[in-house]
Amino acid sequence: MDSTWFLAALAIGIAMLAVLLALVLLRVAALARNGGVGAETRVQLETLRLQNERLERELRTELTNARAETTQNAKSARNELASNLAQFTQTLQNQLASIAGLQNERLSTLTQSNEQRLEASKHAVAPPILTQLHCGSRQVLGKALELLLELLE
Repeated sequence: MDSTWFLAALAIGIAMLAVLLALVLLRVAALARNGGVGAETRVQLETLRLQNERLERELRTELTNARAETTQNAKSARNELASNLAQFTQTLQNQLASIAGLQNERLSTLTQSNEQRLEASKHAVAPPILTQLHCGSRQVLGKALELLLELLE
């Protein structure tokens, strides 16, 4: 009986090995079939890698161009601003010079007008005052003479 069991166990073991061998062969066949798909996937991955590199180069080029363009636009804006500022400064200087000339003209006119008024008032006021001063000087002289005579007496 021991040999029957042994033969049965051996038969079962051989059957299991046969099933395992069949599974391994099926798996190898599946891998062989998938090996073609893997090669296709590798080709697709390589294509994507090349496209990615091309896109990176184009992106770098675009960024470089954008930086250069931004730099040029900033320089142009600064030049335009400097030009506008210079023009504004010149206009402001011209207006200030014009205002200064107008004020000088008005000041000159006002000074002449005041001098004429002063001369007119001098002529109107001077004779009466001088007359009063002249009469007053006679009185002062007369008084001084009186005091001198009193001292001499």
